[in-house]
Amino acid sequence: MMRQEGRIGRHRQSGSSTFAIFAYIVTGWVLLTALLRVLPIYMEHQTSKSLLEDTVASYQPARDRTAVVKESLERGFTVNRISHLAASDVKIQRARDSLTLSADYEVRFSLIGPLQGVWHFDSLTVSSPAGTGD
Repeated sequence: MMRQEGRIGRHRQSGSSTFAIFAYIVTGWVLLTALLRVLPIYMEHQTSKSLLEDTVASYQPARDRTAVVKESLERGFTVNRISHLAASDVKIQRARDSLTLSADYEVRFSLIGPLQGVWHFDSLTVSSPAGTGD
C-alpha cells in the first residue's frame, strides 16, 4: 500500500460561508426596513418645522390673532398631509411684536412585527424676533 503524504481531507476555506452571507442579508434587510419606516416620519417633522417657520414669517401682529394663526396652521397641516401633529398640539405664544410656536409630540410606529419604535420630538420651537411685524 502506498501511503500518501500531506493533509488529505483538509481544505482551506476561502470566502464567506453560507451562514455569513445569510447574516449579511438579514442585517441589510433589517436596516433597510428601519430606514423605510423612519424616513417618512423624519420628512413629516421637517415639513412641520417648515410650516411653523412660514407661519411665523408671515405673522403680522397688528392684524393676526391667535385664532388666525391656528387656522393658518390647520390649513397648512391639511395641505401638507401632516398626520402626526395637529394645530391643537402647537402652543402659540403671542407677545407685543413677536410670535413663538412650539410643539412637543411623539410618533409611535411599527418597525418589524410586534416591535415598535417611538420618536419623541421635543425641540420644535420657532420664534420671530421682536419688532419684525408690520
